[in-house]
This record gives sequence, C-alpha cells and structure tokens, in this order.
Amino acid sequence: MCFHLATVCGDVNNDLVPQTGNARFMRPPDPPQLSAIVVAYDSGQQLRRCLDSIQSELQREDITGEIWVIDNDSQDGSTSELSQHPDLQILRNKKNLGFGAAVNQGFRRSRGELVLLLNPDAEFQPGSLRPLLETLRRNPEADLAAPALILPNGERQGSPRRFYTLAAALARRTPLARLPMG
Repeated sequence: MCFHLATVCGDVNNDLVPQTGNARFMRPPDPPQLSAIVVAYDSGQQLRRCLDSIQSELQREDITGEIWVIDNDSQDGSTSELSQHPDLQILRNKKNLGFGAAVNQGFRRSRGELVLLLNPDAEFQPGSLRPLLETLRRNPEADLAAPALILPNGERQGSPRRFYTLAAALARRTPLARLPMG
C-alpha cells in the first residue's frame, strides 16, 4: 500500500527505490505472554516498587509482557515520571473513574495471552510469577488464579472472601437479601 502511494505521488523519485517485486506486509508481532494491568490513584512510591517487581519477574523468568498503568487522575505525581519509561503503556484518565472502570480500560487495551491484575501496593517475590502462569496453562478450564499474599513480616495474609455458591449469590445479590432472617 505504501509503495502504491509512492508511485502515485509526483514528488517522489521512484528511481531511488529498487523495484524488487518482493514487497510484503509486515506481520504484526506475536502477542506477549502476559499483560499486566495496574490501576493507580495517588499510589506514591508503592507504584514504582510494584512496576519494578513486575519488570524484574518478566526479565528473570524470560516472559514476554506488556505493562499497562491506568492512572485514575493521580494528584501526587506518582505517575508523572513513568511516561519516560519505554516498557510501560500509560493511560491517564482526566478524572477518577473508579477501580472497575479503570480495570476494564486496561483489559480492552491488553494484548497478552494471559492478563495479570495487580494492585500498586503489591510486589512479586522472586520466582513467584511463572508458577502462577503455569498453573493457568495446565488448567485451561480455570479463568482465574490468585497467588498467596505474603505480608511484609512474612506471614500469609488470609483472604476474607470466598467464591460465592449459587445460594450465597442469590442471598446477597437479589431482593432475597432484604428479607428478615429467622
């Protein structure tokens, strides 16, 4: 297509362009193995540590990846220096759209085979990313994998949430939730 435009354009000297007949379209690059999405809102230095840990793990484990930072109108300057980093994709919202909307923006832009959603106050321990990805690949029926959360003191953080059963979802998310209990 570009060659066609050049032959039509009168100010281009086509004698300088070799006519090989081997013109072909460039294939788009393969999608990365992982797209990481981090939603930021006044995240301070935690954001930088989070992004450094993602980049370190991708490099250490030889995983191709892209990192999306969705900035929900941060006012603390935590995302201002990120635009100079070539490995990051940054989307700056003009207002705080909320966590869910920002995550959806990241998902729509992501190209990875797998998507990682990470809060800006989280950091990977060395060697912790690949087992998570391998678990998802070994279990294609799984839509989600969650790592253990380790507190700064080394203790494991308990998860306050469990996956809903159908009965629990009906009891919490429908008008049944407003019925008086026993």
